[in-house]
Amino acid sequence: MSFDGGSRTIETDSKVSMGYGPASFSDPQTGQLLFITDGRRLFDRNFTLITFLQSNYSMQSMVVPVPDDADKFYIITVSNQGELSYAIFDRTLRNGLGDISQTMQNIQLNSAHHFTLVKRLYGDGYWLITHLKDQAKFQVYAITKNGINLNPVESQVGKLSTMKNWIYGAMVSTKTGEEIAYAGYNFIQVFNFDKECGTLSLKHDITSFGNRPYLAYSWNDRYLYFTSGGVINRADMAASKPELTVETIGNSDHSNSRIALAPDGLIYCTEAESSSVTSLVSVIHDVDSPQARFEKKSLNLNPPQVLIGGGLENWPIYMMDWSPAETSVHQIPEINFEGVCANEQISFDVTGNFRSDSVKWELGDGTFKFEKQFKHSYAKAGTYQVLFNWYLCGFQYSVEKEIVIGKKFNFSFGADTVLCPKASLTLKGPAGASRYEWNNGSTDSILEVTSGGKYWLKAYSDECFTSDSIQVNYRSPILVELGEDHFVCEENEDFEILDAGKGFEAYKWTPTGDTTQWIVVEKAGSHYVVVSDFRGCAGSDETEVESLCPVSFSIPNAFSPNGDGINDIFKPIMENVVDYEISIFNRWGEKVFYSESLEKGWDGFVQGVKANSGVYFYVLNYSGFTDKGVYQNFNVNGQVNLFK
Repeated sequence: MSFDGGSRTIETDSKVSMGYGPASFSDPQTGQLLFITDGRRLFDRNFTLITFLQSNYSMQSMVVPVPDDADKFYIITVSNQGELSYAIFDRTLRNGLGDISQTMQNIQLNSAHHFTLVKRLYGDGYWLITHLKDQAKFQVYAITKNGINLNPVESQVGKLSTMKNWIYGAMVSTKTGEEIAYAGYNFIQVFNFDKECGTLSLKHDITSFGNRPYLAYSWNDRYLYFTSGGVINRADMAASKPELTVETIGNSDHSNSRIALAPDGLIYCTEAESSSVTSLVSVIHDVDSPQARFEKKSLNLNPPQVLIGGGLENWPIYMMDWSPAETSVHQIPEINFEGVCANEQISFDVTGNFRSDSVKWELGDGTFKFEKQFKHSYAKAGTYQVLFNWYLCGFQYSVEKEIVIGKKFNFSFGADTVLCPKASLTLKGPAGASRYEWNNGSTDSILEVTSGGKYWLKAYSDECFTSDSIQVNYRSPILVELGEDHFVCEENEDFEILDAGKGFEAYKWTPTGDTTQWIVVEKAGSHYVVVSDFRGCAGSDETEVESLCPVSFSIPNAFSPNGDGINDIFKPIMENVVDYEISIFNRWGEKVFYSESLEKGWDGFVQGVKANSGVYFYVLNYSGFTDKGVYQNFNVNGQVNLFK
């Protein structure tokens, strides 16, 4: 049968049949069969015989992956002589069909015919739980990435099967691996199993129920099912005394009926016909329900082709411990530390619910500590592998964490400062930092300060940072007022005095180069002054001195537009005029000429016809500045004689 996705499928391409000690393993990702064995013979996924593992027959076999190696598997088996041994299967050999990379090696030579496997805590391998055939003693072997430790943990507890009846019975765990049911020839006992130390202690004695019992827990471990001379019973393990809750679920025609819990949550029971084993199987449904249902011989597993045998004598035995690497009761310790800078005290501790007899820290710099909490200072920056080891019951467990230690930088912005108006300050972080973090979000190594405020920097070496801050304030602006409306009339030898104000330490005028408080300006142009006070702060101002002379003019009283080039045009002669217009009228008041341009005068024509000789009258309007620099509008009336 296969149980891909939890649903049962009866495979019809089987080529082998096995009586005792069957085991197989499939790829956990694809579900593809990798190999199958009966503890004596080994077949690949094509049912081709690879090799004989041993000469004796196997009574029970189990397969588990080698810790930290997904391509190798332990095949653990116990022979009919009580030899507990193992081989290693490597799936990469024979072009991916697999082969033995480690031949059979003995673990012990005095084992009963039943054992089981549970997970060690913290994902650190497995516990191989065995029972001696001639002593009431369990021997438990640790299987880790370093191999099988042949020095077992021993627990002298429980009963002993007599008269070589150690060949009968079974051993199975709950899905947590914390409870082990063990059946001898005529008794069943349940033990607590310490997954940290590998020790067993008696929990329940189900006492005698017939003989040759075989075991299976229900899906949620509520019930323990067991056989007794073909009778299928179960006990309620949630009761304080499970032995008082035993009830019969059904009867098998096989006096040594084997039972097994499958991945579909059902329990399957081997059967017999006329005292011979058969491929018919009984099935128990609703195994966790108070009303479990027994269907007798409801399934036929006989394949169309069988190479060896014809009936079903035993089930493959699998590790039933499905627990995670850690639980709320047993947690992998977590390394914690506070501080990441060299030459500073770093606090170390571990958290998690775990037991230990002693602990040992390896800090990666040659330092060892033996407390759970302590402080340590690294002399140099760098990456260190911190290892925390804890020891319990003679076993070592470890967890590792990488810690990156950075360095502190030697830098300072200096004392708080006050800057002159418009001045800037360049703040520089230390060279070699892995990153920079300024208060304004900048990540550059340099920050240009142009306004007041509190500035800080964190300069990182990995996660170690050095910080500094500085308060920057600005002085009040220096006010320089040169004013506006400065005028000179060069032709009149005018001048202006520009005054930058008193009380400053230094003055500098442009373009004159003067260094006095005030200067005399006689020509129009731009003038710029920079002053500085006793603190070295500067202020400036600029002004424009404009050329401005008063209006001057003269007006002819006669002209002769006869074309001789002399006095042919009548127009006023004016300077420094801002606005201008002139109108000329004849004696009858008719306008004969008008102009707004000083360049355009009257040529003596009226609408293209020469005007008559005589007296004409003009009205002149203009604007400009007086000799006192006052802007003013002017109006002048007069007359002019026209001669031909």
